[in-house]
Amino acid sequence: MIIRLSQKLCTKIKAGTLPVLPMNENPLADWSAHLFLVKQTQYILLSHTSSLYSIVFFGEGLTDETKFINRALSALNEFMTMDELQHVYEHSIAPTIEKIQFAKAISRSVTGSMRELVIAATSFLKRRETPPHEIGFDLNEILLSALGRGQKMEYGEPKEAFQKLVMEHLPPEVEKPTGKRPLPRTSMSWFKEIKLAIADAQQAMPFGPVVGVAVVDSNLFHLAPHICLKFRGRKRTGREAEMVIKTALANYVVNSDPDGIDHNLERRPLMAFALCYVTAHLALDLLNERKAEAILNFCEDHFAVQ
Repeated sequence: MIIRLSQKLCTKIKAGTLPVLPMNENPLADWSAHLFLVKQTQYILLSHTSSLYSIVFFGEGLTDETKFINRALSALNEFMTMDELQHVYEHSIAPTIEKIQFAKAISRSVTGSMRELVIAATSFLKRRETPPHEIGFDLNEILLSALGRGQKMEYGEPKEAFQKLVMEHLPPEVEKPTGKRPLPRTSMSWFKEIKLAIADAQQAMPFGPVVGVAVVDSNLFHLAPHICLKFRGRKRTGREAEMVIKTALANYVVNSDPDGIDHNLERRPLMAFALCYVTAHLALDLLNERKAEAILNFCEDHFAVQ
């Protein structure tokens, strides 16, 4: 495993003179680290060198190489487990940690992108009380020009770039990911998934009779609980499925009652879909009401400007 250190971090952990090394033969075992300060507290940004998939952890007390390595690997393992990528850590990173080499930064492009991530992380840490390990979920959804894939894709997200690399380099004995999607962690990632769910539902519109109604754009919400079950890898028939569908559609009715709560959902099909999609996750006990409300408020604001 190669960890490329910034000069400040190299000095802090007393790593000595750093060699210039090419990219690791195992592309999943090449990482870069940078030390930064927010409100007099030291933090470390650890980014996968080519995809910029990143985590953040506390830098206080790291006075030598061993302490840095132990904390970095522990934080990386913990974060990838939360991000449902533990199998990647176990099969493609853990076997490489017996021999860790420190090195200089690989390029100005990576260094520049990490500066962008540090600016974003600093902003997140300043304006909300968030544990540093949760900042990674936000950083991995930031659009970076260094990850653009040609003229039609001028920017890319670290999480998507890392997952693509994982799919290309997972050992043959490791089972490929199933259709189950990891549960989003932030309101922005929920918003993005809801848009993907809407696109998925639009492709399924010809199969509307399966749900007992002719589905058009205005009543696409009927498919929201079905897409929820699909994305979460749950059975789409049976008691649980029936409960989820019934709960989601009942909530639409409650929020469309002219004599009670009426959010004008008939004229707002995207919000109608979002409501049923989020409610389906509530029914599965994958969200609490506070988080669900935050997601719907975020959707309300962002659908309004599209």
